[in-house]
Order: sequence, then structure tokens, then C-alpha cells
Amino acid sequence: MVAVDLLLGRRPEEPRPDVVLSIVDASNLDRHLYLTTQLLDLGEPVVLAVNMIDAAEAQGIKVDCVRLSQELGIPVVPIQANKGIGLDTLTKTVIAAAEAGVVPRGPAFPAEFEKEVAALQEEVGDEVPGFLTRRLLLDVGGYTEQWLVGTHGRR
Repeated sequence: MVAVDLLLGRRPEEPRPDVVLSIVDASNLDRHLYLTTQLLDLGEPVVLAVNMIDAAEAQGIKVDCVRLSQELGIPVVPIQANKGIGLDTLTKTVIAAAEAGVVPRGPAFPAEFEKEVAALQEEVGDEVPGFLTRRLLLDVGGYTEQWLVGTHGRR
């Protein structure tokens, strides 16, 4: 929860980050990309580092980082951190993303889901950003709901 508060700018002792770096395990992408999609909603530039490419390839998994970048709309850099492979490219990519300040579009949701988000957004008001309203519907009982109840005192 501390990390979420930091990323959302709710920690007065720390400013919001200029860019968010999501490091995922290439051999377990489906699990880690869920967190990355949450980061895409934050309104800050995001760079995705796909680590352990060698371990994934040993398991017969090939990650198409170019296509993943196109699908997510963010820079994706393959790395092998334990050997330092790709770290120079990653550093340059993070710096470029921070300087460019391009906010990712985030995942596309079906029209019916967006209709429910709009209705809920009217209920919670403009103080709650749209991306949090989406997450409220996706993660029932999760951090967003707890924060809203704590802030507004209702479910």
C-alpha cells in the first residue's frame, strides 16, 4: 500500500515519479502483466523491462518485445539483469520516457464495462480519478475500495 500511495502522489514526503519502471519475469508474463496494466492507468510514463529472457527461452518461451510494446503502447526492453544484458538500453529508455512524458493509453475495456465505470464515476465524483474507478470494479474488496471507504466512509 505504501508503494501505491507513492505512485499516486499521496506521500507528502515524496513527489510522484516522472516514470514508472515495471520489471517482469519473462517466464511468468501473464501474472506480472496484470500489475503492469494497473501501472498504465496511473497517468505517468511507464517502461516495461522483461527480465530473465534466458530462463524463459530455456523453457521454450519466446517473448516478442516489439509486439508487446505495440500492444501496450509503452517501451519494452528485454534484459538479463544477472548478467547486465540490456541494462544500458533500459537506462536510456527510462530517461527518454521521463523526458518525453508520454502517458500510456492503458488497456482498452469493453463498452459495457466503460458504461458501468461512467455510472460509478457519477456516484463517487470527480475527486476519484477514472482509473481508480475502473480498478474498483475489477478488484472488489481490494486496495482501491479500502482507500475509498477510508476516505469517504462508505461502500
